[in-house]
Amino acid sequence: MLLPQHSRLLSRIAIPALLIAVVVAACGGSSERTIDIDPATGITQKGDALSLTIYVVDIEDDVYYKDTNGNIYVKRPSIPGNKIAAIFAQIRNHGATNVFIDVGHNSLELRDDSQGEYPPIDPFGDLELAPNVPADREPLDTMWGSYELPNTFAIRAWSFFEIPGDILPTQLRWSNVNTIFVRWTPFEQQPPRS
Repeated sequence: MLLPQHSRLLSRIAIPALLIAVVVAACGGSSERTIDIDPATGITQKGDALSLTIYVVDIEDDVYYKDTNGNIYVKRPSIPGNKIAAIFAQIRNHGATNVFIDVGHNSLELRDDSQGEYPPIDPFGDLELAPNVPADREPLDTMWGSYELPNTFAIRAWSFFEIPGDILPTQLRWSNVNTIFVRWTPFEQQPPRS
């Protein structure tokens, strides 16, 4: 989804409310673990031309997502015991007139504190149609492919990573146009919720 920056009122009021609704619907109680990030503000790091904001990190047994034609698919781990890390993020052009980005194997990498590196899953490789989506799950919009981002525009969607079931992801690395690292506190180190 491309968002112009000049519609600040909409982005400050409607989009955070929509994000909260989407996150609640997408997670629907099915997430085994969720990193506690404020979905209205996220965690942002900036490069010279691009900024990367992480809004949600979920660890799932599977994810449901859709393509631009409305077809719904499910992605499951390829190795027993693994999980799918689903990350809701935004890439925004804040410093260039126009920028072309490629979201794919060479631009994203999920990391953990033990030097583990996990490439993104191509959501459109090895497709598995999802004839029945559970009622508590919402198909997600994915971020994959080539995009043109004029100044102040952004793309905001989900990326998926297959990870071992026992790791705690702590960082997302973006490496296209700029190299940007966004780090968060892993699940077990977070203070208990009150």
